[in-house]
Amino acid sequence: MNNTQEQIVFDKSYSKLRNNSFTTIRTSKKDVMDSYVKIIHPKGEFTAKCVKIEETILINVDNDLLMKDTDTQYIYDALEELKLYYPKLALLDKVYVYYFDNTGS
Repeated sequence: MNNTQEQIVFDKSYSKLRNNSFTTIRTSKKDVMDSYVKIIHPKGEFTAKCVKIEETILINVDNDLLMKDTDTQYIYDALEELKLYYPKLALLDKVYVYYFDNTGS
């Protein structure tokens, strides 16, 4: 077993990172289910437990989740925010929604 703690890096200090639970949408899958992951962002770092990983296509991600995840108020802006990190991302592309719990770390 690998003793190195997995990390997820955020280029921005999204408001969701202040919540007890939050999500992140990624295009690659990490084997972090039920693991504590180091969350790194510009204002610091903390550890949170991955409680769920959902594999889906982008168009099936709930609009409210997508906007909350990207700190946006409109779905178009949320998609544009994702394209900053994944320029070729299309609505039918596979994505992974990671759900984290930050209450017990």
